[in-house]
Amino acid sequence: MSDLGEFSQSNEIGQLVLQGKEKGYVTYEEVNNALPSNFIAPEQIDGLMNMFGENEIHVVDSDSAGKKLVSKGEVSEEKETPIVGDATTSKSENVSIDDPVRMYLREMGTISLLTREGEVSIAKKIEAGQHEVLSAVASCSVTLREIIELGDQVKRGEINVFNVVLIGEPEEKKIELEEEETKNFIKKIKLLKKDSKKLKTLQNKVKTKLTDKTREKYERGESSQRTILEKSIRNMSLNPDVMDRIIEKIYAIAAEIRSVEKPERDFERAWGISLAEIKKHAGNWRKRKSVKLPRGETISKKKYEAHLKLVQPGRRKVKQIETKIETTKENLLATVRSIARGRIKEKNAKRELAEANLRLVVS
Repeated sequence: MSDLGEFSQSNEIGQLVLQGKEKGYVTYEEVNNALPSNFIAPEQIDGLMNMFGENEIHVVDSDSAGKKLVSKGEVSEEKETPIVGDATTSKSENVSIDDPVRMYLREMGTISLLTREGEVSIAKKIEAGQHEVLSAVASCSVTLREIIELGDQVKRGEINVFNVVLIGEPEEKKIELEEEETKNFIKKIKLLKKDSKKLKTLQNKVKTKLTDKTREKYERGESSQRTILEKSIRNMSLNPDVMDRIIEKIYAIAAEIRSVEKPERDFERAWGISLAEIKKHAGNWRKRKSVKLPRGETISKKKYEAHLKLVQPGRRKVKQIETKIETTKENLLATVRSIARGRIKEKNAKRELAEANLRLVVS
């Protein structure tokens, strides 16, 4: 639980855990809605999954799936309940409760044996989680920039193409394929640059003053172009290490944003209201000289301006980061949340597979 750090103190996460303990499960949608916008580190995902595990909370696709799972578990427990009044059984039950091994075996007995259909179902869940991570990474401007830079390095001969892409050929055959694969990769990068430029053009057009009909047209085009870019990146068969480094880069930028925004978050946490909301309540300070905060404190215009001055460097830094990565803070954090959600799905499915495999061993 400690891996979650400040996120374990999140009201949304706390409410989700209480809800999960009561129902016996939570849905992926509920997890997604509860994730803080600054939920970024892999260890936080592990911490969250551990928290669910410690509290015997299942993570499922839907309410119906959760209810079915809980109902199945209750039936298994009823089958194992001893007959009241049987002294021998009661004594045996008391011994088993004190015996960790017997308790473990009993718990394993509540998990269904893994069938071929179950194995396929879990494999699909793992794949779905991985697909969500890849989709989030592929649609991020940071990814495009990093892959294009890798392409330029391969073109200049600074790195080997096989350090970037995977190829299903033995090591000894790679030497004769290197020239061909390098040309193919550079060709894909050239196409990626072209598609990336098209996306940027559409994004700039969406920002301009347009009629609703024209805006809708450009937004559809932007969505379509994102899909094309995602497919292009997927078809590159990038080395998993390359993808991990790109994800780490995205995490690092998100962490930098979090770091420079910390003073403003601290104020908002202490006051229970944002600076923007204070200004709104004050009517831009045209008529009011002070505002009463939700937690009872009163803030004057002078104090507000003093705090605003303290957070301005952080805000300017965020603007600089947004310009550099060519996307907004909100878009970057949305990417991070999508990566987190995909990894939660993948980890949950892998845990399900591990439990099912343990059940096979025990049986």
